[in-house]
Amino acid sequence: MSLPSIYYGTVDATALWVLLLHDAWRWGLEFPDVHELLGPLRAAVGWLLSDAMPDPDGLLKYHDHSSHRLSNQGWKDSGDAMRFRDGSIATGPIALLEAQAYRGRPGQRRRPLRGIRL
Repeated sequence: MSLPSIYYGTVDATALWVLLLHDAWRWGLEFPDVHELLGPLRAAVGWLLSDAMPDPDGLLKYHDHSSHRLSNQGWKDSGDAMRFRDGSIATGPIALLEAQAYRGRPGQRRRPLRGIRL
């Protein structure tokens, strides 16, 4: 797989998409439209519960192993945005606090969707 030279990576997009689908359904998205997205919903939630947490601490992390992509994949995406307590630039893997909140909420919000037969 090869990515274009411009890469807009973000660690939290998958969780945010799950939240958006839930909210759209809750606010009136028709069942046929939701039904079309159940496969991607299952894949997104599966990724959040497995591949996105590759170690036992359960945190959603990112790490640019290639040094050709964004070193920071959150809303603060400049190269010097994430820092350690001493002010030095943080190295990966990085687990953003806001990404942890987004990752947890889809599991909570997905439950009401079960009423429409996932």
